[in-house]
Amino acid sequence: VLVMAGGFGKRLRPLTNLKPKPMLKIANKPILEHIINRLKAQGFINIIISTHYKSNKIVNYFKDGKKFGVKIKYIKEKKALGTAGALSVLRGKLKKPLLMINGDILTEINFIEFLNYHNLNKSDATIAVQTYNTTNPYGVLKIKRSRIIDFFEKPIETNFINSGIYILNPKIIKIVPKNQKMDMSKLLKICIFKNLKLSAFPIHELWNDIGNIDNFNQQLTK
Repeated sequence: VLVMAGGFGKRLRPLTNLKPKPMLKIANKPILEHIINRLKAQGFINIIISTHYKSNKIVNYFKDGKKFGVKIKYIKEKKALGTAGALSVLRGKLKKPLLMINGDILTEINFIEFLNYHNLNKSDATIAVQTYNTTNPYGVLKIKRSRIIDFFEKPIETNFINSGIYILNPKIIKIVPKNQKMDMSKLLKICIFKNLKLSAFPIHELWNDIGNIDNFNQQLTK
C-alpha cells in the first residue's frame, strides 16, 4: 500500500501551518492513523508513506509502524512531486498490484473487495469512484433550432468523481517519470491514451475527503 501524505494542505490553513494535513485529528486520532487502522483490519500491513511537507511529524509519530501492527517505510520527496510523482521511486520494485490512497481520506471501503474486483476484471488500473450530485438552481431549457422542445426545473446531474483510491499494476508505475512532478489526473489520461484498461469501482460505503475547512469541521461535529 502507498499512502500519499506529502501535500501542503493549503486549503486547510491555518490548521496546517504547524502540521501536515494527514496529521490533523478526527476523533482524537490523526486522519492517517484512521487510514492505517482500516488497512490493518483488512490484512494490509506493508505500507509505504510518501512524505514531503513537515515529514518529520509523520515519521516521528508512526516510526516503523510496529506500534500500530503494521510495517511502514517512507518515501521522502525532496521536492513536491504531486499526487503521482512519488510512484517513480517504486519502479521495478513491485511484482503485484499496488493499492494507493490519498492521506486525507476517511473511508470504510472494503479494500479486499476492491482488490478482488481489480484482479477479476484483469485491469491495468482501477479507480474507486463516488457519485456526486449537482443541482442546477435554474430551470433548464432544451432548445433545437431556436425552438424550445423541453423544460427541466432545477435538474440534478449525477457524476462519478475520483475518490483518491486506486489499484495500479506495475506497468502503470513505469509510465511515471523519475523525480518529476506528476498528478494522478495526467497519469490516468496517459493510460487512456495508451489504451490501457482502466476500471471503475463504485464506493457505497462511507467516504469523506478532508480537503478543506468545511469538510474537516463537518467531521468534528460527527
